[in-house]
Amino acid sequence: MLDQILPGFYLAVYFLGLLIEQAAIVGLNALNAANLQKASHLAIANLYSYFQVEDESQEDQEDAMLVNA
Repeated sequence: MLDQILPGFYLAVYFLGLLIEQAAIVGLNALNAANLQKASHLAIANLYSYFQVEDESQEDQEDAMLVNA
């Protein structure tokens, strides 16, 4: 049973680290480690999805700028 719990734990820690990093980049100071540890799994998944979409849209904008240059 422990072998089933640990991968999920490490994955959650990894995602929390990514969220904290991305939040700091965009200045969302409320998304810190203490607050994110209180958040539900669904909230963490939604935040991760939000930042993934933001990253993809920035990449698309950069690609468009390169094509137009």
